[in-house]
Amino acid sequence: FFNKLKAYLSLKIRQEVDDPEIARKLTPKYPVACKRLCITDDYWKTFNKPNVTLIDLGGKSVKTVGKGGPYDHENKPLLRKPLDVLIFATGFNAMTGAADGQIGVLKGVNG
Repeated sequence: FFNKLKAYLSLKIRQEVDDPEIARKLTPKYPVACKRLCITDDYWKTFNKPNVTLIDLGGKSVKTVGKGGPYDHENKPLLRKPLDVLIFATGFNAMTGAADGQIGVLKGVNG
């Protein structure tokens, strides 16, 4: 059952996301239902918008965020592009995450 469901969801992502490379990066490598499922119809389509960019850091960690965007532990920029918003999609505890303060908003100098 889970293999068929994973195949279906992978196909659905490829159908919804125009760029095959982005679709590949968005396709989970873990078993279905091992992490929280995306259950909205328009999440995947978001990545087709011209003002949305998926940045895969290739396993690198963000140490700081400054005027130039995110930097790694060696103070090297991880991205050379001006940002309006930076969203860390690292996941959180779905049962108690909001209560434990795992969701938050960081505001810059100008709010």
